[in-house]
Amino acid sequence: MNYTRFSRVTFDTPVANALDPSLQKNSFGASVQVGFDDRITERTVFNFDIKKVMLCTDVKSFGTKVGTLKVAPWLIGAGFGWRF
Repeated sequence: MNYTRFSRVTFDTPVANALDPSLQKNSFGASVQVGFDDRITERTVFNFDIKKVMLCTDVKSFGTKVGTLKVAPWLIGAGFGWRF
């Protein structure tokens, strides 16, 4: 499960003037993650993960819902950890 808050959404000036578009700020959706931690030494670890996130929010024009924006990005992360 994921929660996304859309912020700082801007539209090109001609679109904004003609349609007064807006997005619903909050979105809840499904997400899937797979990854691993690999210990390099007693104090260091390497981490890798891949996530698929499904986002969906309402699109409005002059306050009336006119459609739905659906986004489903893949997120890839890698990092090193150190215990102290």
